[in-house]
This record gives sequence, structure tokens and C-alpha cells, in this order.
Amino acid sequence: MRRETRGLAACLALSSCMPSASGEGMVPRDIPGAIHARHFSGFREPPLWTPQAARGYRTRLRVTASGIAYLRGSVRIDEHADGRLAGHLVVIEGREAERTARPFRPTRGELQELLRIAEEGRIWTIYPEYWGPAGVDSICVDGIEFVLERVDARGYRFSRANVQCGAPYAFRRLAERIFEIAGEEQLKRLLR
Repeated sequence: MRRETRGLAACLALSSCMPSASGEGMVPRDIPGAIHARHFSGFREPPLWTPQAARGYRTRLRVTASGIAYLRGSVRIDEHADGRLAGHLVVIEGREAERTARPFRPTRGELQELLRIAEEGRIWTIYPEYWGPAGVDSICVDGIEFVLERVDARGYRFSRANVQCGAPYAFRRLAERIFEIAGEEQLKRLLR
């Protein structure tokens, strides 16, 4: 068996590392009350939690936004092992779920800024991380669900919040800054 074929077989055996159109398998099963597959459906993004997701990369960050709106999006920033940076944006709009994808070029300074925002805001300090309403008597009915993910030498991290219901400032700022770097104003407006 050739090396590439063995790698693909191992990837498929461990769980899909290939982009998932349906959104299935995008988060590990150990995340309680796992987020609905629809949150990730249509983006055709690879799962970041699998062991293969970090191979060939130093750091990978992703924010996805989904909810009651007819606008959903995913922005991923990859720092390759050789130091190259690449960005990938996917926006899904309207009742017909029209998908638009485009690359973008983040800078080293922008990536460092994102990592600083996360560190200072204590994002990804526990696993998995959920942000919700502060009061025990509070409920959250509507809004846009955001997921922030990171994979690097320290492993996979997951943080989830409904922006209208308890997302801390640092979570919102990190998502907002990722959208700004990608040049995506529509998704940025979902944070308001």
C-alpha cells in the first residue's frame, strides 16, 4: 500500500478527516450535548479535532456562526508547518443555501493578535468550553451560535457561545477580529 493510501485509510478509520458537507463528525463525541450537525453543514470544512488535523500545521483556528438567520459562515486560519499562513472563508446565504468560498491572506501579526486575544481572554482554558447566561434562572431562546476552535501542539480546543446570551467580551472580540481579518462584514454583524 502506498504511503498516501495508508494515510487516507488511517484517517477514515479514526473518523473522517475529510470535509463534511453534512456537518456530521465535525466535533468529537466527548463534547456533551454535541452541537447539531446543521451548525457545520454545507461548509465542507475538515474536522479540526482528529489527530490528522494538526499534521502539517503549527496552528489552526476556526470560527463558525450559525443560528436562526439565513446567513451562516466559517472562517479558518491555518499556519502551516513551514510558517506559511492561509485563510479560508465560507459563507452560506439565503433559503437556497447559496455557498460562496474564497481564500484570504492573514499576516503573522494578525495571527499573533488573535492568539493574544484568546490568551488574555482565557478562551480555551478548559475543554470543552461553553458560555451561557450568567443567572441560573436565565434561558436563551434565540440568537446566533458561535463555535471557536483551535488545534496546535497543545491539542484541540472547543469553545461555544450564543452571542446574544452570555458570550464574554473576549469570545466576541476574537470572533469579530477573525471576521475582520477575513474581510467579512456580513458575519461580523451577527455579533451585534
